[in-house]
Amino acid sequence: MSSQNHIAIIADQVGSRRSPDAVPHALTELASVPAVLSFERTAGDEIQGLVPDGAAAVEAILRLWRLGEWSIGIGIGEVEAPLPASTREARGPAYLAARGAIEEAEGVAARLRIDAADSAARDAETVLRLAEPLVHGRSAATWQALELAHAGLTQQQIGEQLGITQGAVSRRLARAYDAEIQRASELGARLIDTARTGGS
Repeated sequence: MSSQNHIAIIADQVGSRRSPDAVPHALTELASVPAVLSFERTAGDEIQGLVPDGAAAVEAILRLWRLGEWSIGIGIGEVEAPLPASTREARGPAYLAARGAIEEAEGVAARLRIDAADSAARDAETVLRLAEPLVHGRSAATWQALELAHAGLTQQQIGEQLGITQGAVSRRLARAYDAEIQRASELGARLIDTARTGGS
């Protein structure tokens, strides 16, 4: 049976017994992330998906971090082919690695583990963990200003839309650490791809 290298992602809602079900909202947010097999609820408060590359994996991580309390396990490796229609039916080392990673993720501060045979996976994990506090440190007001900036509005236009001064907009954007997170995300994605391809 032939196999393919992919990136399996398993995410588990933290404190689900004390909190409302966050899976539907997470699936909505992840629906536009490029996927080989779309994200689905697999058991209780757990979701799972298969993505094609590092950029998609990092996008999924960032979206889950923004939502709040999620543990994330990523496995890089082969997936049995032909691929099934649903991620719940997929098998292979990538899924086994993701399962091991999610179990370990619950014991670390950033709640992220990346498991692969290539050492680049651990480097990717380190880079992304450093970015995690910056993402979680963004307030709702910071996200609001940042989204408008990403939409192409100037700081003056953002201020007019939000009813705040241009100086206040500048301070909100500075607290977003957007450039730093972007650079960490790009490096993390490249390292994940290196782990996926074995450096080839």
